[in-house]
Order: sequence, then C-alpha cells, then structure tokens
Amino acid sequence: MNPPNPLTPLGNFFTNLDHYEALKLTKISQAQINAGELVTNAVPVYDPNTLVLLLGGYLNYAASYLIVLAVPFLWLRKPFAYYMVVSVSLATAIAGFNGYFVRNSFEWGVGGMMSLALLVMFLVPVFRKQFFPLEEETKA
Repeated sequence: MNPPNPLTPLGNFFTNLDHYEALKLTKISQAQINAGELVTNAVPVYDPNTLVLLLGGYLNYAASYLIVLAVPFLWLRKPFAYYMVVSVSLATAIAGFNGYFVRNSFEWGVGGMMSLALLVMFLVPVFRKQFFPLEEETKA
C-alpha cells in the first residue's frame, strides 16, 4: 500500500483523514437512486477499516474506563487490578497495531506503542528477579 500524498487537502499521513471512505460501507448505484430505492435496501460491503474502527475504537473506550477504575485498587495493592491493567494494555496494544497495519494510521501505531510500554512497565516486577537479582541473593 502506497503512503498517501502529504499535500492532499483532506489530510496527511499524520491526520489520516483521507483513508476513511464512508462510501465503501454501502455500495449503491446511481440507477438505484434514480429508481427510488432506499439506501437501507442496499447490501453493505465491509472492508477491514470497518472492523478495526468498530472493535478497536470501542475497546479503547472500555480500556480507558478500566484503567481509571484500576488506579485506586493498584494503590491498595489488589491483585485483580494488576491483572486488569496487564490484560487491558495487552488488548489495546493488539488493537492498536491492528489499526496501524490495516488502516496505515500513525495514531493507531502510537497508541499500540504506548500500550506496549504500559504492558512492559507492569511486567518488569514479575521478571525483575531473573534479570536483576537482589544483592542478598548474590552474596549468599
């Protein structure tokens, strides 16, 4: 897939406005419009953008609420909050990179990288003893 022209009036590589084509969601011909057929009678033709926007968009909304909900429970050191943050960050990283590859969108790639950074940040304590042993263990 070729990158879009950065000089288009609708957007550029960073805003990604010229990739969303709403007319691809339902195809209807001019003859059908002239005949008086409603657009609701047309059979929708889905492309990968539709699924990415549906699943990834709503997943990111739900993930935002779950992360905010987990913050006080992380402060109380509840294990379910830790598992919630790890699972939500993994899910949003997958959705972000999916949106990056399917839509060729810079914003989705940035979201995937931030989710991956959050996942690594919360997995460091799990693997810390393997990579950085405590000084008491090395002296013994």
